[in-house]
Amino acid sequence: MRLILCCSLAASLLLASCKSGTEGPLSPLSRRAATSDSFTVAAIQSYSVFGEPDSNRARFGALAEEASRNGAQVIVLPEAAIPGYMDFTIARAWCIDGWRVFRGLTAADVAGVAEPVPGPSTAYFAAIASRYHVYIAVPLIEVDPANREYFNTAVVLDTTGSILLHYRKLNPWFWAERGWASKGDHGNPWFESPWGRMSVTICFDINFELPHLKALGIEHLLYPIAWVDGQGSDWFSVRLPALAASNQMNIIGANWSVPDSFPVTWYGYGQSVIADCQGIVLAHVSTNTGSEIIYARLGRQ
Repeated sequence: MRLILCCSLAASLLLASCKSGTEGPLSPLSRRAATSDSFTVAAIQSYSVFGEPDSNRARFGALAEEASRNGAQVIVLPEAAIPGYMDFTIARAWCIDGWRVFRGLTAADVAGVAEPVPGPSTAYFAAIASRYHVYIAVPLIEVDPANREYFNTAVVLDTTGSILLHYRKLNPWFWAERGWASKGDHGNPWFESPWGRMSVTICFDINFELPHLKALGIEHLLYPIAWVDGQGSDWFSVRLPALAASNQMNIIGANWSVPDSFPVTWYGYGQSVIADCQGIVLAHVSTNTGSEIIYARLGRQ
């Protein structure tokens, strides 16, 4: 397991204005001693085996426990981490009866991996959140039992394991989600944490929701991602940090990956990043494949 600690003198000098930093994981003792003005976040980057929620839940659960033991107080997982967003070749996408996937994609029945909220994944990660007294953003595919609609969802669990925030993606990505995802109907929920106002947005939402979140006074954005892009893209290194600066919020971006040995022919996986409200990259992964946890120290703005 790779564990990356990224430090920046410039970020330290900006602490007074942004109250963010770049310290790596704290020991449990240090975490208990930390004041409410600062906290440690973790973005977990890993792969999801398409259509295997049980094994994915176990993998990300183990990574969340590792991040918690290393002092993380807020943990973010990638988009649709539990069922898998697409397969490793990005040739298979979820679908429901009566809907069609985008041309060139192979359909897979989403009913077998979707779950209600609360449900198996919220219960599984609630146990971790309460055991370690951490916040965890858990992305999954949700089915609403009342009307059988499916949503690209992220749930934030608080330190007692209770559901603190329930977000449904407002802007499903037409290419991969047209076969199953309904437009979210919960708006832009947020909550007051001990370190400032937090919210969630998912992947493609970043193109539309930041002005609304800025107007709500969001200080820390939990951002699960399953990105697809062109070779040599500067999205994670330049454009996403620039959005953090222009919208004056810290962004904790956890992107999907593929296994180390998988021969990928597309781009956009990996590159998970934590950027502060000045647009400074506080932490980034060392590799784009396999599993990796990055950490950064943030605080009130």
